[in-house]
Amino acid sequence: MTISRRDSVKSALALAAGALATSHGDGVQETTLAAGTPDVDGDYELTIFLTYDLQDGSARRTGGTTQITYGQFEVAAGRENGAWRMRVQQVLVDDDEPVYGPDVLDVRDQTDGPDPLALLQGLLAGHVALDGSRVVSGLSARQVHALHALPADLRGALLGLMRRDDDDDDDDTFGRWFGRWALTASATELDGFSTTNAAYMTLAARVRAENLPARWAAHERDELLARAAAWDRIAAR
Repeated sequence: MTISRRDSVKSALALAAGALATSHGDGVQETTLAAGTPDVDGDYELTIFLTYDLQDGSARRTGGTTQITYGQFEVAAGRENGAWRMRVQQVLVDDDEPVYGPDVLDVRDQTDGPDPLALLQGLLAGHVALDGSRVVSGLSARQVHALHALPADLRGALLGLMRRDDDDDDDDTFGRWFGRWALTASATELDGFSTTNAAYMTLAARVRAENLPARWAAHERDELLARAAAWDRIAAR
């Protein structure tokens, strides 16, 4: 094990996990591992990127400007043959081949205490569902706007379809297409949608009722008006 402040960093991570695991305030419940979590005693590889963007406005009280601090850390961890490791490095250049700063934490061959996966689960109060779900990417601005406009349960249902990842399954392929298509489909297209799957028909009807095309049109109009007002202010200076 590497010495110096790395031990204190590990202790801080464990302390944060323990604090969340026992907290019941503000809606935080006792930590439990999410359904589908693999046996943490087995082998695994885990990579976490921690990105922070601090907007410190305290200097404005004395006539200064907001101080902006942006940074990123990479956590590379895993377990093999019952021993776990965790390495934390600051990312100095974000690229396909990143440039890293000195190690913040580097521990290896550990067999005692909570391992990195358990710490992650504890830190996020059990909200890490290790079931193959992933972040949805590649959506258009209109699709993202539509997701924000939907009720939480409907949004979650469509995102669940988009996250399906079995490329060999026709239903998964259709689900990924439908989740995206429904966000920008017109009322006529949604009315004309037909399938023998009742769940998809229900989702189409619910999306239809949200009138997303009209909301997007109103959003674009507001954006144009805001840009025009900004240009007017610049021209008036």
